[in-house]
Amino acid sequence: MGLHLLALSIMIARTCPERLAVLDWAWPSALLAAGLVVMYLAISDRRPKTSDRKGESGLRKWFTMRELAAVLLVLALTGCRPTAADGELEELRARIGELEAQLRRVEGTRLPVDYELYEDLPGDVRSWVDLFTSARVGAHRRFGDRVYLVASWPGVALSLSRVEVRTDEVAVVAWAGPAFPGRRPFAVGSVAASDWPSDREVNFRLEGSLLGFGNRLGLPEVPLPSGARIALVTPSPGQVVSSPLRVAGFATLFEAWVAIRLLDAEGRELAAGGAHAGFYNWDSFQTSLEFDAPPGTELVLVLEETATEGDAPPHGIRIPLKAGK
Repeated sequence: MGLHLLALSIMIARTCPERLAVLDWAWPSALLAAGLVVMYLAISDRRPKTSDRKGESGLRKWFTMRELAAVLLVLALTGCRPTAADGELEELRARIGELEAQLRRVEGTRLPVDYELYEDLPGDVRSWVDLFTSARVGAHRRFGDRVYLVASWPGVALSLSRVEVRTDEVAVVAWAGPAFPGRRPFAVGSVAASDWPSDREVNFRLEGSLLGFGNRLGLPEVPLPSGARIALVTPSPGQVVSSPLRVAGFATLFEAWVAIRLLDAEGRELAAGGAHAGFYNWDSFQTSLEFDAPPGTELVLVLEETATEGDAPPHGIRIPLKAGK
């Protein structure tokens, strides 16, 4: 019986349509060992004292020719797989990489961050970072295969501590220390774009009060002035404008609303409106004002908060303009 099973094992292994993948001859070796064990059982004279002499022993009832042949056949077919083509292997590796990236994006994961030196940043990344270095703000943007993070807080020495994936957000946590000469008040890091969970809101945190930066309207990004809460994209100071006047920019204001008025040189209101902006974070806003003024009229565009928190004075800016044709 053992010799027959040994022959059957070798035949099953050799008739596999392709060579065994990954482990190659591991399964034939296992089948060979199984055949040798069966051979030993077949030639052994030992029998349990409690066995029934009228039939096979209690032990051999579980190891009949048919049962062992079925076991060996299942083992052989389990291990017998065609070797994947090169293209299939590459596709499999790519899929494994995607699954690993998804695993890193689950809740509670800390993403690996590369801490970047400002002097070593690519030119386009450095120009983008320069937009935020005068304001208290955190921002992120993808460049190529990296997502860059910048956190800025004038007056302190800032470092990026960690990036955590949470249930409904990505938390970029910064650490602040005493400012000292030669230390910039901002920090830059980057994360692999394949690891970045783009389906979550990004919040920058420094003792619970570092502001984030959003751009839901896709406006051109502009430098954020130090200490300001409103940064205008258009119009620019001194610009000659006509009706309708497009007003767009970024703001972080109490109640997330920016009130907009257009005045003449005497303070008479020519148009008024408003737009939603950011509340806890910077965000983009945009609206249009229709007005009627003779060409050459001196104008003033006023943007301000409509309400404040506590006794703080409302924040606002005034931009001089001139009416065109």
